[in-house]
Amino acid sequence: MSSQSDSDPADTITRILFLSPNVHIYAVPPLSSNKGYTTTSWTPLTSPPTRQLPNPEPITTRLRVVESSTSTPLTAPTSQEHQDQDQQQRPHITTSILLEEQSTGALFAACPYTSPSSVLPVTDSTRFFALRVEGDGGRMKAVLGVGFEERTEAMDFGI
Repeated sequence: MSSQSDSDPADTITRILFLSPNVHIYAVPPLSSNKGYTTTSWTPLTSPPTRQLPNPEPITTRLRVVESSTSTPLTAPTSQEHQDQDQQQRPHITTSILLEEQSTGALFAACPYTSPSSVLPVTDSTRFFALRVEGDGGRMKAVLGVGFEERTEAMDFGI
């Protein structure tokens, strides 16, 4: 499946690698040891933030894993206009995990998948993961917890 948004260059190809319509979002405190993340200390992110409720419902979003491929020049353009375009360009591939509002599709948070540490499984559940999300061009970073409703979806995501 491929699609193209209005903000992508004309030569960008976008593929959806994974889609889950319902994931729950949690605030994750900083790691206190090297043992990894556990869900016992996570608190649900709510909209609007209400910490007074004893058991607030977490925000539920759609999760998409998206791969984008854009052709980028290998070298600076030369005066030889008759060179083969395919030799001058190579694909630039990026993968991102997008958390989006279910009703509007607006971006809630993005996790650029740049290394395996971008997505970490938790030690006490197979349905939860910690995502390192970024915003504002990479200047703002945070760890959010993501919980799947179905174990099969979580297993597919973990692969």
